[in-house]
Amino acid sequence: MKSAPILLALAGVTALAATKPKPEFQYQSAGIAIPVPTADEPKAAAFGPESVRAAARYMEDGALSWVREKSCVNCHTTGPYLSERPALTPWLGKPSEEVLANFIEAVPEQVKPQQETEKDGHRYYAGSWTSIWRSLGLAEWDRHVTGALSPHTDLSLREMFERQSASGAFVSYGEVEIPHITTDFELTLQAARAVTAAPGWLEKQTDPALLARIGKMKDWLRDAPPRNDFDRVLRLQLAHYFPGLVTPAQTGSALALLAAKQHADGGWSTRDFSAVEDWHYKMS
Repeated sequence: MKSAPILLALAGVTALAATKPKPEFQYQSAGIAIPVPTADEPKAAAFGPESVRAAARYMEDGALSWVREKSCVNCHTTGPYLSERPALTPWLGKPSEEVLANFIEAVPEQVKPQQETEKDGHRYYAGSWTSIWRSLGLAEWDRHVTGALSPHTDLSLREMFERQSASGAFVSYGEVEIPHITTDFELTLQAARAVTAAPGWLEKQTDPALLARIGKMKDWLRDAPPRNDFDRVLRLQLAHYFPGLVTPAQTGSALALLAAKQHADGGWSTRDFSAVEDWHYKMS
């Protein structure tokens, strides 16, 4: 029976998972100790200035902990921190210079052609998602904090396009980490956000090769068939960055789909937007 070895293997994995101790902290560094979230943890008694300050402190401490202990730019901590936190500068003050410095340090000194690689029959450019999240964070800092395009953001964006696939998409390989490593459409959408966030970057481009890459990205985003309902709803975000790429019919359809997925409590669950096998290549 072929199923017997499979069942035994699954049993072994389950037993290993049961014996492996869960970490006590989600983020931990000198002076920072954030417990792992749980479903039954106490909720804030009321929403107000104190809870806003607590949320801001959580974002700050998590990002600083990651920079100090892991150092890499990622899609789940420092990436969202630097892509979202700068817009809150008028209310929460300037974001962390330490996180910014980490992103600047991750920008290569010069733009070089990259080699496409292949794994399990899937072709992609290594580091594509890292280059996008790095560029997006730097672009949002320039937009909301300094108001001017910086040399390192310009360099980061140009280097990002060296990791674009021939189709015009940006492709990653590896585990799905919802909500920010999901589909090629979602990753390419983040690249589109980066180039539109950087102050004046699109308007200043004159290099024919780079303009061709930007055009291919836009063409792919306009024409790519959606992999799942998540991609369909993300067209609303694309319409904000490049309005001409999304038709009124697609906008209406995406809004109707989003309304249909809403839960009775007013919220949404990312799990409702795709079958497990339709997210990407393998689940983490």
